[in-house]
Amino acid sequence: MHFAAAVDKELYESLKKAGGDCHTVDREGNDPEYYKDHSSDFILDIDALREELLVTPPSRPATAVSERAKSAKAAGTPDTSAPARPAAAAPAPVIMAATKKAPPPETLDAKYIAEVLGTPLTAALAEVAEKRPWDPIEYLAQWLYKHKSNLNFHQRQIDAVKEAEMEEQRKVEEEENRIRRRKEAVELRELEMERQKKAEEEAKKQREQEERQRKAKESISLAQPPELATVAEDEETTDHVISAVSPRTLTEKDESGRTALHTMVTSDGSAENISALLSSSGPDLLTERDSDGRTARDLALSDEVRQCLDDYVLNLLKSSDISTLTKLMENGYPLDSINTEGQELPEPSTEFLSKVAQFSDTVAKMCTVIKTGDLIAVKEHLDKKSVAVTRLNSHGAVSLHLAVLYEKPEVVQYLVTSFPGLVDIRDHMNRTALHYAQSISGDAEREAIVKILVEGKSDPEAADCKGRKPEEYKGLGEEMAAMKEAGEVAEQAPADTSQPPADTEQVPAGDAEQAAVADEAPAAEQAAVADEAPAADEPPAAE
Repeated sequence: MHFAAAVDKELYESLKKAGGDCHTVDREGNDPEYYKDHSSDFILDIDALREELLVTPPSRPATAVSERAKSAKAAGTPDTSAPARPAAAAPAPVIMAATKKAPPPETLDAKYIAEVLGTPLTAALAEVAEKRPWDPIEYLAQWLYKHKSNLNFHQRQIDAVKEAEMEEQRKVEEEENRIRRRKEAVELRELEMERQKKAEEEAKKQREQEERQRKAKESISLAQPPELATVAEDEETTDHVISAVSPRTLTEKDESGRTALHTMVTSDGSAENISALLSSSGPDLLTERDSDGRTARDLALSDEVRQCLDDYVLNLLKSSDISTLTKLMENGYPLDSINTEGQELPEPSTEFLSKVAQFSDTVAKMCTVIKTGDLIAVKEHLDKKSVAVTRLNSHGAVSLHLAVLYEKPEVVQYLVTSFPGLVDIRDHMNRTALHYAQSISGDAEREAIVKILVEGKSDPEAADCKGRKPEEYKGLGEEMAAMKEAGEVAEQAPADTSQPPADTEQVPAGDAEQAAVADEAPAAEQAAVADEAPAADEPPAAE
């Protein structure tokens, strides 16, 4: 390689491709690459080189057999050992000289030989030069003969190492899979336990819910108040005919607009039964009002019952149930009457309560713009459905009710078009906007607004708490006018009647119902009923 690098670079590259070692250093410490660029440093003494390169194989050392043969011959005894191997003929001296500019193999045979035998032959010769066997030819032949077997053995060794590595990798993966499966099994057991726990909790809640509903129904059936009899016009008798009230659903109202919760708080219903009723029916019963605009809290006969209702709302505040609280506020429930002093409320609930007064101002502005009929202002304030369905007064009227009540057809048209669902919303006496429209005294105004509502799919068969359909409200304009006269509906806000005046005695439920009948009776009958009403300090006649 050193010679080829100094003499012919193409020959050097051929030997390098054939597997020649280009990193061997000579006595000067230079490798073949060095002489590629410093060929002038390569001093070649031909005569000295020839003497140095004369190749004479070393003689085979005398064997023990040969020594025994010589001893036997000298003693005159026959030699029974194997004949000695004939001495190899002395090889002719081989002169290795560098041939300048030896061309690379160009013929097909030369290229074939270089490609097929170049690498193994170079390796064999290198090993012969390293081992220096006593018979290089035989050694070379054996090396070439065993070359394929050695390659196969080497390949088997490589394959065995790879197989061992793969086996180790499989063991690692199996261990990882085993750990993963164990973890998944633990997670599945935990999920199953959690699912069973939730199922048990749901079943327990369901049983408790059913038990509360059962107690609530029993309380309602025991607390049904008697209905007051009406006084016939052609009779002078003052006897009252008492009739039992038929059971009704929790949210159904009687003719005075009262629900089961109204009935329970005006009777001897206990706080426990009231809590059970609220738990089974939800907070909607709290916001329901009777024909006089009074909630169940307004009618509570005792502080214990009133506190029970307040505790229900306080629990909503403590749990930050903002969606339910917002619904109560939009339905006109007096949240500002709840005593939260000394209560530790979460930040969302505290922030919510701080906005109640602002919401009341917004309701007042909405009433004003609807009353004036300012369509631009109406569009500005009623820009989303949650505002449009807000209860604006103690009668449970929403924006569409007020627009009809104040006979503002442009506002009615806008609300029906923008919020079609408003035509089906009822006030606290189950009256739709179509009931309000049919009570308008002016024929032209009534027909215009009725037409808008009918085209908006308002139900002409909807009945109020007294079973009256919209068509039956013709001629009942005085009833709607009374709503305006009672403090101008547009400026009304639900009054806080949670606490009765200090100098006023609580009116029993029977007297309150009798007074309601008296309000709707003609003047003459009203006086008769008033004369027969019991005093405040006497039990009601119905009882």
